[in-house]
Amino acid sequence: MLRRFLRSEDGNFGLLTGLLMVPVIGVAGLGVDLSNAMLVKNELQAVADAAALAGISDNSSGYKEAMTMPQDGIIIVGQDDAKRLFMGQVASQTGYVVKDVAVSVKREGINITSSIDYAAEVPTSLLRILGKTSIPIRGSATATYKTATFQDFYLLLDNTPSMGVAATPADVDRMVANTKDKCAFACHIVKDGVEDPNSYYNLAIKLGVTTRINVVAQATAALMDTASSVRKVANQFRMAVYTFGEKAEDTKLMEVTSLTADLKVAKQRASMIDLMSIPY
Repeated sequence: MLRRFLRSEDGNFGLLTGLLMVPVIGVAGLGVDLSNAMLVKNELQAVADAAALAGISDNSSGYKEAMTMPQDGIIIVGQDDAKRLFMGQVASQTGYVVKDVAVSVKREGINITSSIDYAAEVPTSLLRILGKTSIPIRGSATATYKTATFQDFYLLLDNTPSMGVAATPADVDRMVANTKDKCAFACHIVKDGVEDPNSYYNLAIKLGVTTRINVVAQATAALMDTASSVRKVANQFRMAVYTFGEKAEDTKLMEVTSLTADLKVAKQRASMIDLMSIPY
């Protein structure tokens, strides 16, 4: 009976099928579990991308901190925000386990860089038959924000007598029509500290004529408004304003306002710049 059993070929197919089922199921399980792992990887990557951006966005604490830092370095509050967002997004998810999250947010020059590295494990299903209980996945996300530069503006405004000319053809015509010598210049005459009430400077004011110095003052005020509207933080732009002097006899520049980040004050003082006076 033993010899007949050993020589018998009945049931070979069933035996081979049974032996092959293990690798067949393993290969099928590999495809299913790898596909699931890729879906998890894509999900975590999207979360990491969002967290990296959130750590340095315009309205983030990290960005605000970076703009006030006296020098380059790590931005702790940005790192905390990015990690908190990442963990908040994955906390309620199932189907994987996050093993590690490393976040770095730092400022280097005008660049703020946020990076996130993560590691997770995805439990397997069919691969367990081969002894593989989980698939490790890793990924990273990086975002860079170029901050606006900090700038100091030193304005030297031309208030010399030539800037007393009427600013437009209509203003020129008005001055010419109202001066005995057909002059379009509003000369500002002050001698020995005494204002000449008959100077064309006072006539221009009376007639409501716009002179070039008025245009300079308006343009300077507009610059202050523009700087105020586009700055990200209060000290991003600072202004200092000077003229060539209060009167022609001056030998040094006149400081209208020293370097300041208070653009409202700079605008108010610049709006009051006046035409340089001459003695005759």
